[in-house]
Amino acid sequence: EVSAIVEALASEVDIIGTAKKQVNFLERIHPFICGSSFTLEALEYSLFRYIKLWLPLVLTAPVNTVLVPPVDIAWFWHSHRLCPLQYSRACWIISGQAGDWENAEPEQKLKVLKLFERPESVFLFSTPEDEDELTDSLVKTLEAWNSAYGNSHSFYFKEEELLPENRLPNAFTYDLINSSGNQREFLWQVSRECFTEEPFLMRAAFDYARFLHLIACSPGKFTVPRYDIDLMWHSHMTSSPYLYSCHSERFVRRTVFHDHSSTDRSPKSKLSTSWEETKSRWKEKYNVEYVKPEEMIFYGYRGPPDSHYWTGRWVYEYKSPGGVKRFVSKVSDILNPILSWMF
Repeated sequence: EVSAIVEALASEVDIIGTAKKQVNFLERIHPFICGSSFTLEALEYSLFRYIKLWLPLVLTAPVNTVLVPPVDIAWFWHSHRLCPLQYSRACWIISGQAGDWENAEPEQKLKVLKLFERPESVFLFSTPEDEDELTDSLVKTLEAWNSAYGNSHSFYFKEEELLPENRLPNAFTYDLINSSGNQREFLWQVSRECFTEEPFLMRAAFDYARFLHLIACSPGKFTVPRYDIDLMWHSHMTSSPYLYSCHSERFVRRTVFHDHSSTDRSPKSKLSTSWEETKSRWKEKYNVEYVKPEEMIFYGYRGPPDSHYWTGRWVYEYKSPGGVKRFVSKVSDILNPILSWMF
């Protein structure tokens, strides 16, 4: 069973290549989402733009058009795909399907998800500065947007469009604003240098297949991923919600829920106890350690981001050759597990 999952991930998703694209996307978009300049009102309007304007455009634009979302919409789209059940439900509502999503057959839900597939678009975004050097894809996206909305809604975010009527209806109750905010920290956890190395990613891809098989064998259990596995999981979900749901149904017999709401890591918390249970079930199933103590600097939680992470300069300084941030990150990877053990 694990070998079948590995084959599907390699041939249908290119999971390792997709993971590299995902990290690149997170690095490129980070300067635009790391600040605190957006008010709740502005975030609510961006969410409105994503749900009420962008997703309908994804549904109706010519299938051969590579759509390039504006940066505020791109982040909500990315974060929404990390919530596969909620994303599927939103697609169901937006496409005007009859009947309740909750009672629909899996095959019908898959058909609807396929209507929203844009594999070439998932790691793209644009900013107003891109209009100085338009790509063919961005030109076609602007044409599709203007054809659909004319002058009623600008393609890029504008504060003067923060109007009371530009709010979501109650049908979309999932807190995507909070979820997208939490996802901003994920780059910090996967920015260790090992996450760019091919052998590391190959092991992560194989262990992600084993992770899915473990979930299939443990219905009702909260299975906690290592961060290398979580990178593969994110890549699987965001690259193609349709394929992710197909693979979940095929190998796990249900669409696997990605729960990132648990952030409490204190002793006896759900996250902490489930982490220990996951390690035990992994050892029992595969007769190998899920993670050795000395490997936690590579696979484990590295603590919350430092304050510099929330500046637009962090990515450029961290990625610069011999950059100070790379050194500091390596030191923090070593010290954090020690300090948490001591205190």
